[in-house]
Amino acid sequence: HQGKDAQLYFWRDARGNEVDVLFEKQRQPVPIEIKSAMTWNPELGRGICRFQKSIPDALPGSLVYAGDVFPSGQDFSTVHYQDAYRIVT
Repeated sequence: HQGKDAQLYFWRDARGNEVDVLFEKQRQPVPIEIKSAMTWNPELGRGICRFQKSIPDALPGSLVYAGDVFPSGQDFSTVHYQDAYRIVT
């Protein structure tokens, strides 16, 4: 509401790998993947992992979904959609 540009982006490579949201933190990209799934599957974070391999200086990302299992890997953390506001704060 302040009229500022949100500076939000998405990423897709030539092979169709994608990340839903990218924003900058400390001048480095942060990937966010958003899924409607309620069941954990490691493949949910595939886009983040592909992004991290393409852009090695990116900060660890976050996977936002509706499930109740929250494993973390070295490339991303897993966050319930109701707690997604914590990613940017």
